[in-house]
Amino acid sequence: MNTFLKTIPILIIFIFLYSCQQKESSFAKIIKENKGKDIKLRNSNDTTIQYIYLETNPDALIGAYNKILMNDSILCIVDKEKTNSIYIYNHNGKFKSKIQSIGRGAGEYVFLEDANLKQDTILIFDRSLQKMLYYNSNGGFVKEKIFSSYHSIPFTITEENYLAFYMAAPSHSKENSEVIVTDLEGEILTQFIPRPTLKKEQGRFHIPFYFATNQKGTFFIPAFEDKIYQLKANQIEPIFDFEFKNQMYSFSQISKAPLSRHTNKYLYFSDFHMADNGIFICNNSINKQFVAICGNIYSQTLHTWQGDVNVIGTYKDYFITYTLPAWEPHLFPNSNISDNAAIILINSNILRMK
Repeated sequence: MNTFLKTIPILIIFIFLYSCQQKESSFAKIIKENKGKDIKLRNSNDTTIQYIYLETNPDALIGAYNKILMNDSILCIVDKEKTNSIYIYNHNGKFKSKIQSIGRGAGEYVFLEDANLKQDTILIFDRSLQKMLYYNSNGGFVKEKIFSSYHSIPFTITEENYLAFYMAAPSHSKENSEVIVTDLEGEILTQFIPRPTLKKEQGRFHIPFYFATNQKGTFFIPAFEDKIYQLKANQIEPIFDFEFKNQMYSFSQISKAPLSRHTNKYLYFSDFHMADNGIFICNNSINKQFVAICGNIYSQTLHTWQGDVNVIGTYKDYFITYTLPAWEPHLFPNSNISDNAAIILINSNILRMK
């Protein structure tokens, strides 16, 4: 009898600890309860929004707006889908030049797979040729580097002048990690987030805007993980936890069947952008329904927003998107319907987290 009585407190403690472990985090609750009625990023009453109307001329007929790169001197429109080109503008929307060097020779690319901007150097990566090309801010070719091994996209260039590539769970034995860091010659220095080889029918996990870069560094969210990491040359450091692990598929679970069969839990975070002030946005999905998430890595806060804007770039504290004359003719009173877009800079502080 005495032994039984001694056992009861232990059982109570065990049950209490187990129930604590199962308690849903406040962040997980925020993500799960998203109703699409949260913070609106683009508000017509926001007086801080800036518009840059892009000049249209025969040399600057933009087909698609896949990515926008911006620094203190230039604005680059990356058109991967239609013209395989990059259009370079100043901050007033005046057209400067265009990069459209399609071919297999020196200074040429077949596919503009991804592009980035480092100071006033524009980098283009062609995955099919395994070639990194460098152009100046006027669109002039500077140099190219042909890599000896396979790298994937998206890519970024870090503040330490290293290259980082998202490998999308490759089947290559040398690069069996989700993220690899290389020197400017493409030689592998470090690998992070080891991954198993996936079967062909399982597909590869396409994550647009995998890397987010601001003045403090480079950040990413691994597929099927709920943490933001800061990427350094020799290490990665977790700096934000969504506390959402129990509601997501793990990489090992998702690897057992094609992605389309997994609908009961959330998948991976994508479309990740971060402003200089630490405010970030990203998406996740469940049953093909998107949830738009925003947070701040410095204040360790998290909320949801309406997902009302397709963000395709950042500049300082601004998220960047665009609109076309056909979409909002009232913003283009003197334009034709076929004219180029207006670039929209939205102050990220509009996503004020309580």
